[in-house]
Amino acid sequence: MVGRIINKISGLTKKSKLKSCGKNSSIHGTCTGFFKNVSLGSNTHIGRKNDFNCLLAKVIIGSHVFTGPEVMFITGNHRIDVVGKYMDEINNSEKRPDDDQDIIVEDDVWIGARAIILKGVNIGRGSIVAAGAVVSKDVSPYSIVGGVPAVEIRKRFNSEEIIKHEQLLKNKL
Repeated sequence: MVGRIINKISGLTKKSKLKSCGKNSSIHGTCTGFFKNVSLGSNTHIGRKNDFNCLLAKVIIGSHVFTGPEVMFITGNHRIDVVGKYMDEINNSEKRPDDDQDIIVEDDVWIGARAIILKGVNIGRGSIVAAGAVVSKDVSPYSIVGGVPAVEIRKRFNSEEIIKHEQLLKNKL
């Protein structure tokens, strides 16, 4: 009981540190990272122990998104090509623009437990990322992806179902 209260308070504190946060969204108290570069849409729920490794780029998450536990969002990469320097000697001022890139998660997405989302990725509307997947490339709308590296397993809906789904969602507005 006390642990739940502490997590709730910690989650509210982290939520206040976000770049922006829509209505009815929550971030679990055990999450870690650079929250100032994270934006959440409405009705979005971030699971426990998610990590936002986004010091120089942003993580933009849409509405009606939910994540499982221990999902990682990594917007940066290390330079490995500087001759005469150890990799740990290269600082952020020596990074190139493509070393750090935003991650965008569109609306109506489910990201499974322990998935890893890498820099520059756009996860399309209505998609599902399987547990344990490593997403290094864009995910097209309404796709289900999984694996290391993540590949499309199948579409969530066929073309007619996507049109019907979109119309029904539009009617909810």
